[in-house]
Amino acid sequence: MKTESKAPGTSGLARRIAITATLFAACAALGSALVYAADEVALWHYKITVNSVVGGDAVTPDVPNIAGGSASVEENLTPLILEFDVNQNVEPIRDTLKASYTWASKSMMALEGQRLGDSEGHGQGSSLEDWEVVLTRHFNPIDCDPFFFVDDEWERTFAAELPRRTRSGPKPDGSAQDPAALDLMRSMQIMQKIEEGDKLEFRLRADFPVTIISNDYINGVTFKETSISSFQDSGEVEYSYQLETQGRRLTPETGVYGTGVILPEINLSRHRIDLDITRKPVGLTLSASPGKGKGSTIRFQNKITVGGVECSRLFKVHRLERDWFLMEDPTGVNQSWEMVNDWHDVTDDGNLAAERDVSFDSFFPPKDARSKWGDRLYAAEFLDSVERLPELGFLYHVVALVTYEKGIPPMEIIAFSAEKVDADSWCELFQREKFRDQDLKGIKVLTGKKLP
Repeated sequence: MKTESKAPGTSGLARRIAITATLFAACAALGSALVYAADEVALWHYKITVNSVVGGDAVTPDVPNIAGGSASVEENLTPLILEFDVNQNVEPIRDTLKASYTWASKSMMALEGQRLGDSEGHGQGSSLEDWEVVLTRHFNPIDCDPFFFVDDEWERTFAAELPRRTRSGPKPDGSAQDPAALDLMRSMQIMQKIEEGDKLEFRLRADFPVTIISNDYINGVTFKETSISSFQDSGEVEYSYQLETQGRRLTPETGVYGTGVILPEINLSRHRIDLDITRKPVGLTLSASPGKGKGSTIRFQNKITVGGVECSRLFKVHRLERDWFLMEDPTGVNQSWEMVNDWHDVTDDGNLAAERDVSFDSFFPPKDARSKWGDRLYAAEFLDSVERLPELGFLYHVVALVTYEKGIPPMEIIAFSAEKVDADSWCELFQREKFRDQDLKGIKVLTGKKLP
C-alpha cells in the first residue's frame, strides 16, 4: 500500500513529517440502475468500503538533525466508500461512481522533551479528485476443458496481437507477434495460474482533497494548507464466478508497513477491507425456427438480457458441434448411435446477436439414392458459451433430423431442444462417448415436410 500527500508549494513542519496511511479496497453489491451505452452494459455492481488507521510513536536517534527526538503520526480513513458498475469488459463505468470519505490526521514532533510542532488534518465529502480501479480475473470455469480459462491480464495484453482463438489453433495473420508462439506462452501461463486457484485481483487509487493546519512552535507560525491525498492499494481474493452475489474480506487485517520516507518506523497500520460483488440478472437463451433458405435449414439466434435489457450484440459466442446418426436395423434389434463428427468448432465470427441459418441438406440422401437409404435419424449436439464470461452460463441444444423414406408420404422432420447447463454438465456432455435415445427427451418438432 502507498499513501502520498501532494501540497501546493508550502513548507514547514507539514512537509517534514510524512503522513502515510494504509488503504484497502472492498467491493460490495448494490442494486444501482442499469447503465447501457452504445458499447457497454453494466454487468456487475461493486462497492468498496475501506477502514484504515495508521499511527504510532517512535524515537528516532538515527535521523539527522533530530537526534534524541520523537515523532508520532496518526491517520484515519474511516471509511472510504466507492460504489460503481462494471461493464462486460470487466472495466468500471466511471460515470456510475458514488463515493464518500472521512479522513483525519494528527502529527507531532519533539526534541529533548520540547514540542517542535504539530498538525491536524481533516477531509470529508463525496467528490474525489480522481480515482482508478483495475480488476483482473483469472479462473478455470470448466475443469475438463482449459480452452475456456479466463485471464483478463493476458487478453488485455495480447488481444490486439492475435486472431480470435479457435480449437484448431491460431493461424499466422501478418501480425507483429507469432500466434503459435503466443498460444504456447498462454498455455504455460494457464498451467501456472490454475495452480493458484480462481482469483480476482484489484488495484485501487483514490485521490481526494484534505485540509491540514500546522503549528511551528519554533518560529511561532500557524499555517493552513489544502492538498490532495492519494491512497493506493492492491490485493486479491478468491473468486467464485458461479455466484451472483459474493463477499470477501482481504487478509491480513493488520500489518506493519514502513513509509520509506522520513520516518519509516512509525507506520503501524490497522486496516480492514470487505469486498462484495453483485451480478445483474442475466438471461441467456437460444431460439430456433425454420430457416428462410431452400432445403433443410434451421435459423438459430442467441439472446442475452442484462437487467431486463436486451444487449446481445455486445457479446461473442463460442460454439461447438458434434454429430450422430442412427440407422434402422432391419431386424429391429441392434440399433445404436454412431458418431459422424466429434466436437468441432463452428463459432464463425462469434457475433452472438446474429441470426444464423444452419443447413442440414448434407444429412439427407440424394433422390436417386433413397432406395438404399431407408429410415434414418440424425442428431446434432451444440454447446454454446459466452466468450470470456462463463459467469453468464452455458447452453446445450440438440437438433434431431428424421427421414421416413418408407412412410406415406416420405417425410423429413426437424426437432429442437435447448437448456441452460452448468460447468459440471458441460464436462459430462463434452466427455461422454455415446449418444442415447433419452438425450432426445423433451425435444419438440420444429418443422416437417414431404420429401420431393
